[in-house]
Amino acid sequence: MPKHTNRLRLLSLIFAFVGSAMCAVAGDPVVHSQVDENPQPLRTPPPVFPAELKAQGVTGMVLVEVVIDDQGKVSTAEVVKSTVDGFNAASVKAVSQWVFKPAKKDGAAVWVRLRLPLKFS
Repeated sequence: MPKHTNRLRLLSLIFAFVGSAMCAVAGDPVVHSQVDENPQPLRTPPPVFPAELKAQGVTGMVLVEVVIDDQGKVSTAEVVKSTVDGFNAASVKAVSQWVFKPAKKDGAAVWVRLRLPLKFS
């Protein structure tokens, strides 16, 4: 087989790979940190206070960063900072179930990233 045929096949494979990778990136949603209208909470069940920490009288705060999609559902939630690690799992579990009226930018519902403080007392 001629060398140029092998090169063409290799180039075709490279372009196919790069093209499919670009399509995957193009499909990812744009997550905003600045919006015209903030998301409005519709359903926010509180976190369950861990029994052992409650029995010990431990209190604390957890800061959870969430991404809310354009439907108002929490897409991701992760702890940014906490005063007591024992509250982390309950915090993430709770905010993952929260539902919002979506954030808006230029009149359209958009994905948004924000931080939510949770207080355990």
